[in-house]
Amino acid sequence: MNDRVKYLLKLVVPMFLISCVTIHLASPLLFAICFVLIYMIGCNTILHRYWAHRQMKMYGWAEKLFSVVSLFALVGDPISFSKTHRWHHRYADSAYDVHRPDLGFFESFVGWQFKQFDPPLTSVKDLLRQKYLLTLAKHQVKIVWVGVLLSFLYPPLGASLVLTMVLSWFLEMLTNYIAHDRDGAKDVKWLAWLSSGPYHRFHHDHPSDIGRNPIVRIFIKLFS
Repeated sequence: MNDRVKYLLKLVVPMFLISCVTIHLASPLLFAICFVLIYMIGCNTILHRYWAHRQMKMYGWAEKLFSVVSLFALVGDPISFSKTHRWHHRYADSAYDVHRPDLGFFESFVGWQFKQFDPPLTSVKDLLRQKYLLTLAKHQVKIVWVGVLLSFLYPPLGASLVLTMVLSWFLEMLTNYIAHDRDGAKDVKWLAWLSSGPYHRFHHDHPSDIGRNPIVRIFIKLFS
């Protein structure tokens, strides 16, 4: 069983099942706060823009804090996410891209995660020099489970956290599928606004540029 499948079975599937059971406990306000912290900041700002593309600079304490928060987006630690994402940019929509659109909905949406796929670490040499990132990569599953269990000391917070984690994972998978077609990357503005992400075609053409989405610019100014 490959590491990606193990990750799904240890985290994504259990969180989905827990969210189905505890959805009635979630507070809308807590959910909104969790969503902003985990997906908009943790995934799209820290994992994507900061670690994968190095589009910004951050204070050391903020870098470490939000790198931990990013684990709860269920899309991997900074090293594994950056390794996969940089590979995607290098081979987008080619035969080497594991979630290219011509594979069909299931394969390009989520099926690719069940395949044996391990891009070389040579693309993330800059991240491997950060010892605490290696610690996060090694213990990410434990960190997430401890955080989730502790959050259920106050059930509305726990439910909001788990729902956010599941939605974060879903939005990331949806972006992989819907922002590409047989002609390559495309701009899907409603998705970019919903996920605080970039206009996708522009992002693939200029990966080091923060882009034109005003929500993104606000986040970049706030945390850099």
